[in-house]
Amino acid sequence: MTDYKSAFELDYLCVDAPNGKISADRLIRTPGVSPAHLTECVRLAALWPPLPTQRTEAMPGSVGLFRGESVDYILVKAQQGTNGAPRFQYVLTPAAPLRQLAGNWRWFEPFARSPIPESAEPRADLPLLSFSDSPQPASVETQVDDLLALLSFCKNRMPLVRGLVAALVQMMAIGIVNAPLSLTDRLTFVQGLLTLLPAPIRGGITFASSVIDPARTNAQIKFLASDVRPARHLIFDWGAGKLLTDPPDDVYSQFIIAQFRLDPE
Repeated sequence: MTDYKSAFELDYLCVDAPNGKISADRLIRTPGVSPAHLTECVRLAALWPPLPTQRTEAMPGSVGLFRGESVDYILVKAQQGTNGAPRFQYVLTPAAPLRQLAGNWRWFEPFARSPIPESAEPRADLPLLSFSDSPQPASVETQVDDLLALLSFCKNRMPLVRGLVAALVQMMAIGIVNAPLSLTDRLTFVQGLLTLLPAPIRGGITFASSVIDPARTNAQIKFLASDVRPARHLIFDWGAGKLLTDPPDDVYSQFIIAQFRLDPE
């Protein structure tokens, strides 16, 4: 894998799912990965395209960050392929560039919107995925804007924001229902939450922008495709602006929200 310090270039593999089952028949990949990586990606990074009724120009596909085993993280996007079948791109992502990003997951939005490579035949000679800019955390001004956007998304209810932060700190999954069908809004929501965490913690928070089966999706922040309430999740109803389950107790979240009230910057 290329040194991320000189170029943020990563190995990946792409497959589709004819008849709703992921198949390696037309697996295409970079030389640095093997077909064996596909098993790990499918098992640990379960993500599907948004439901047809939720697929919009503002949210044409799904994107998520998951923990891996042979690699630190798996960045994945899921779209509808040109043949009408779901299509997936799994990017093997080391922790180092993510630490540089300090939770600036909006940096992945252009990747999430770009088409997934396709080929009529299996290939193992694809070029590495190259990101044009080196990993950078969000500026102070952007982080303040994200905090204010998060507060607006939460109907200006500070106790609600405190509950969401408490869940993240206590490693409790968050399920979000009735979210806008906008990838930008969903990533901004995640950014706002991460901004309230200490920088060293942000890079380890995983997310999925559209989740059909929360039981199989191993991410901490999940935007749920239907109004379900999986066990051991804090459920936030974006449309109603309220928590549907009780958040855990947490001292840090009380402290940071008090600081937020005094001065967002």
